[in-house]
Parts: sequence; C-alpha cells; structure tokens
Amino acid sequence: MTVPDYLNVAVNGVPLVFVIMGLTYLYGMFGATGKLQLGLSVGTGIVTGAGYMISQSGMPVDFAGWFGTVVFALAMGLLPAGTYESVKEAARKSRE
Repeated sequence: MTVPDYLNVAVNGVPLVFVIMGLTYLYGMFGATGKLQLGLSVGTGIVTGAGYMISQSGMPVDFAGWFGTVVFALAMGLLPAGTYESVKEAARKSRE
C-alpha cells in the first residue's frame, strides 16, 4: 500500500512548523518584536513552505500544483506564527 504524495508532503512537513517557530524565537532574540517579528515569521513560513513543496513535488506546472504549493506555503506561514503568538499570549496571561 502506497501513501499518496500529498499526504507524504503534509506529514513530512510537520517538522517545518517547529523550525519556523524556532526561527521566530530567534528573531525575537535579535530584537524583532511585535508586528515585525510576526511578519518575519509569516514570511519565513511562506518561503520555507513553498521551497519544501517544490523540493518534494518539483516545480508546479498546472493550476492544481500551484494551488497546492500556495496553500501549503500559506499554512506554513500562518500556522507557526499563530501558534507562537498564542503561546506567547498565554504565557503573558499566566504571569499576571
């Protein structure tokens, strides 16, 4: 039984979420805060997600390929950034 390509990409792409969250933390250590840090996180996720999809599936040649790449890249941009911001906010509230 073989696993569909899109499922392989989705499952194997999970570590990217943690890499992007780590880079977001690193941006904060270098002094980026607020919207700059959030923007850097989303941008890093989009670039990394698109690069990962292209490395796994090749350069898209049709609408379906481009659409899948864009959706995955957006997910890699938004998911880690949203998770990081949520955890940061929860930590801030727990200190109050």
